Amino acid sequence: MAATGCGSQAPPAAGPQAGPAAGKPHAGDHAHDHGDHVHAATLAEGLEQLQKALATITTSLATGAKDAADEAVHEVGHILEDLEQLVEKQEWTAELKETGRKALAELTECFDKLDQALHAAEGEGESALNVLGSVTERIGKAIVSLGGLIK
Repeated sequence: MAATGCGSQAPPAAGPQAGPAAGKPHAGDHAHDHGDHVHAATLAEGLEQLQKALATITTSLATGAKDAADEAVHEVGHILEDLEQLVEKQEWTAELKETGRKALAELTECFDKLDQALHAAEGEGESALNVLGSVTERIGKAIVSLGGLIK
């Protein structure tokens, strides 16, 4: 799985390569390799990691470096796990938490779509670069929504 994270609390959104949706964290399940992933301690830190990963994905796809883009999409799965945990830990109203959850669900859906494009057989489906173009605005809005929750 390219964009998965530490385990799963819920079944994957789609098939064996479900992307970040399959990366829901398991309490204490960290037996597999995280590479260079550093867990975000704050929402601001997690959003910064997400924006850096998105820049890497954008640059990689623009230059044809599909493997580097795939690696960054995998990293996004870990970052989204961290952000989900951080949102749940916040002492916010139910409405604010729901705003955070919706933004994370939007990000998960967008990166799942990108992950699926990266793993599609040559010539099948939309190119990963085109998919990125189609979800960039949605990703940006979700990041702004999450950023608006930081005090």
